[in-house]
Amino acid sequence: MNQQEKQKPISSKVGAYKVFIMLGFISFLLLKPDTVFGDSDSVSFRRDVMAVLSKAGCNMGACHGNKNGKYGFKLSLRGENPTFDFESITSEYDSRRINKWIPEASLILTKATTELAHEGGRRFQKDSKYYQILHDWINSGAKDDDGEWIKPIDLQLSPSESHFIYEPDKEISIRVTAEFANGLRKDVSDMAVYETSNNLVKISDNGLVTFLQPGETTIIIRYLDIQKPLNLVFVPRNENYQEVSKIGQNFIDTHIYKKLVKLKQTPSSECSDATYLRRVSMDLTGLPPTPSAIDEFLNNNDPDKKHKLVIDLMETREFSEFWASKWADLLRVEEKVLDRKGVRAFYQWIQTSIATHKPLDQFAREIIRARGSTYKNPATNFFRANRTATQRAVATAQVFLGTRLQCAECHNHPFDKWTQNDYYSWASAFASIKFKILQNNRRDGLDKNEFIGEQVLYDNDQYSIENPTSKQLMAARVLGGKSNLPIGSNRKSALAEWLVSSDNKQFARVQANRIWSHLMGRGLVEPVDDFRSTNPPSHPELLDNLTDYFIDSGYQIRPLIALIISSEAYQRSSEKIPENIFDDPINYARNIPRRFTGEQILDAQSQALMVDVEFNGYAPGTRASQIPGVMAIRTRSKVPSGGDKFLKVFGKSQRMLSTDEERTCDPNITQAFQLISSPLIHKLITDSDNIINQLIQEGESNHDRLVEELYLRFLSRRPQPSERAHFSDYLNKPGKTQLREAIEDITWSLINSKEFLFRY
Repeated sequence: MNQQEKQKPISSKVGAYKVFIMLGFISFLLLKPDTVFGDSDSVSFRRDVMAVLSKAGCNMGACHGNKNGKYGFKLSLRGENPTFDFESITSEYDSRRINKWIPEASLILTKATTELAHEGGRRFQKDSKYYQILHDWINSGAKDDDGEWIKPIDLQLSPSESHFIYEPDKEISIRVTAEFANGLRKDVSDMAVYETSNNLVKISDNGLVTFLQPGETTIIIRYLDIQKPLNLVFVPRNENYQEVSKIGQNFIDTHIYKKLVKLKQTPSSECSDATYLRRVSMDLTGLPPTPSAIDEFLNNNDPDKKHKLVIDLMETREFSEFWASKWADLLRVEEKVLDRKGVRAFYQWIQTSIATHKPLDQFAREIIRARGSTYKNPATNFFRANRTATQRAVATAQVFLGTRLQCAECHNHPFDKWTQNDYYSWASAFASIKFKILQNNRRDGLDKNEFIGEQVLYDNDQYSIENPTSKQLMAARVLGGKSNLPIGSNRKSALAEWLVSSDNKQFARVQANRIWSHLMGRGLVEPVDDFRSTNPPSHPELLDNLTDYFIDSGYQIRPLIALIISSEAYQRSSEKIPENIFDDPINYARNIPRRFTGEQILDAQSQALMVDVEFNGYAPGTRASQIPGVMAIRTRSKVPSGGDKFLKVFGKSQRMLSTDEERTCDPNITQAFQLISSPLIHKLITDSDNIINQLIQEGESNHDRLVEELYLRFLSRRPQPSERAHFSDYLNKPGKTQLREAIEDITWSLINSKEFLFRY
């Protein structure tokens, strides 16, 4: 056999072998798509290392994601800037951070596993997948793969929507699948970050959720720069639950009852007529009903009396004043940012708008379009209170769109879709707004923020604001928009039209949710001005229906208020059903008691005792709900009046922020002292001209009638037989020679009762 003959079969074998290897490799790629992502043998910095840094919490705000970093090591918050993170990790300034020759000696491994002391504690174990990813990346040269890696474009969750878990089950495993730009999909359950809205659950690294107690929670699932919410509900075993037949008054009850059935919760019964009357009166006017109004309502047998009552109350001046004060909180009607005359003008404009049934879309449009004098066109004071373009952008987004943008000023929003570019493009829309100061009678020459005098709002030609991170001038755009707004006087008109257009339902959703919150005690989205995908509504379909109803009603608040009040959900009592295992306030099985606002409490005391409360700078007889601002700061008296102190202690908004959250109704010990022993309460009760003298004359010989009148005035109901007997005995008690003193004692006890202070 010659040499050529000997080589021929060898060449054939090599060729066949190459084909075999090629086919095997292709099969391996098809059967093992993970290798396309380069798992253990080809670690990606952008995909794998960045995911580990997020999973371990290294780039959180409390750790190296802090704006100043920690101990010389800084990462971008939640991994929003991989380029910055790569440079920070591989910086030659601290070559110990990664050690390409001895990877296991790298600080990002030795500290994360606490081989070296680490203030953040152990982030993962040495035998974990996360350690191996970082080790392999360093070992392979610690390279960046920007422009080479395949980005994820979406996350698919399982379960994919709100999910109910029924005892004895207490666990559920969340599966997270990332879809990449090339169409490939990968299970990233163990690489995703899981955050919960409360402490009802614990979550393992791979997505196993275990409920610790009954209730509802929202899990935020984040993988790289994509995040999605998942609502989970744990329903305990309820052997005594029986589904009841409910018809409901309107679609509100349909949606709420549908969820209550899933929760195995029985709704409470309807509240009494007396409770309903007090609740509606306080919710709509801020004042309790008078004794004569109570008698008239309770003795009325008209089946439509509740609806007629609501309509009548919404046409009173007290209604427009009370609801104007809610908008004054949001629009910052306050003397420190406006002057005294500006406060009065702005408040009067708001109150008149409500009294004349101005639609809310027109109300918002007039504010955004406003120009001219702060006295002659009071709506301009919204922009005067918010004096920079960024302040105006943030306030407008929060008040009218329920969007909190503050985080995006310094970095991309960690919980929402808004980027810094979105923030500064939106802020540029307000950059053209300028004020000409016609006069400034400033009393403090050193306070450059003080303005006392007329100003005129006008639009100049300034077009854009610089993004401080990119140093790029950002064209003016609506929030999240792609096209630029026009230059000049047409810009604000275009902005206003977009804000309230029927295509942009966000404005209507926010206002419908805000009205719901005022009447029901909490929003369907809570907080009411924090709409984002990671903060879903408790009843999404109900919010959609309320939004459509509000739009169809021409953006009028009264039809929506009447609709909500007519529902069974609003009219339920606050009594808890014993069969309901857990008392969850977000599902409206009953009315959850809540404390009245400071204005409501103070006005109720004043009305019941028929004594005016003093407020510095305001005429006698001014009610707390009628005060245009927070308090008069330019008065001769530098000492706050008793009424001013009371409102501050009871959480009246100081109107320094454009948010519903600045007002608080949380009880505290200082409030208790105000009610028990403050000079204001003492004056109201002991005033020689208050109602007590009249009651003595009318009921001196009829103590039962006197006690009943006190109950009607303070609690809006007649006393129970046991209550009537107790206080009648007290008035007849030997040694009580001073009837007035005894009545003052009873009055004090009623003012301090939970029933007077809380909405039931």
